[in-house]
Formats: sequence, C-alpha cells, structure tokens
Amino acid sequence: MRFNPRTGVWRASGNAAWVNAKYYAYEVQVFVRSTGNVETNIVADPYSLGAAAGSGRSLIVDLDDNRTKPRHWDDHDRPPLAGPQDIVLYELHVRDFSPPRTPPFHPSIRENSVRSPTTNPTGCATSEPCSKRA
Repeated sequence: MRFNPRTGVWRASGNAAWVNAKYYAYEVQVFVRSTGNVETNIVADPYSLGAAAGSGRSLIVDLDDNRTKPRHWDDHDRPPLAGPQDIVLYELHVRDFSPPRTPPFHPSIRENSVRSPTTNPTGCATSEPCSKRA
C-alpha cells in the first residue's frame, strides 16, 4: 500500500482477478490504555463494500460487476426525482451503530437488537449444543 500525504488516502493495486474473489484485512498497531502497550491487531476495513462471513475480512468488490448485482438490477426503474430537495441521505458512523460492550445501553438501542457475541439468536452459547427453540 502507498500513502498519499496530500490527500490522506492509502492506495493498493493488484491483479484484476482478485475482484469479487479475494479477501483482505489490515494489520494495525494501536495503543491500548488497559495494557499500556502498543498492540497489533488484524482488522477488517470498516469502509469496505463487501465482507466475509463473520466480518473478519473485507472483500475486494466491484458493485458494477454482474456477479454482485441482484437479478434484473439494471432493468429496475428508479422512482422519479423532481429535484435535489427530494434526496434523502442517511449517514451512519461505524462507532455510532456498534452497541456498547457493557450496559447501560443507549436508549435508542432496543434490548432485542443487542446480543452477546457468544450467544446465538435463541440465547444458546454458540460453543455448546442447545435444545432451546427460537
């Protein structure tokens, strides 16, 4: 990867065959207050357009490629737009949407939308057999 100090953008180049086929992750070094050390983590790209199962890696993806479009995507009629005032934009920051690791939860996050990463939707531990029904 190459960093452009003028724009602040990192760029990488590679083989065209990687598109829609290869995954990547970043190795980052961060200071961790709880340990007082600089630690190395392997993380997915928070701005990627595609993710692997579990979101541990990011997919190099081309959204204009027919392999990534739903069937008949290009044939779909878009609703008419009278003017730019009719555009509705939503912005969501990764940190804002991530639930806190410990209570109290932000009031806008409903209890049923926050699950422990070690349990499945039925409430069973993901590492153990479970007889509970959803």
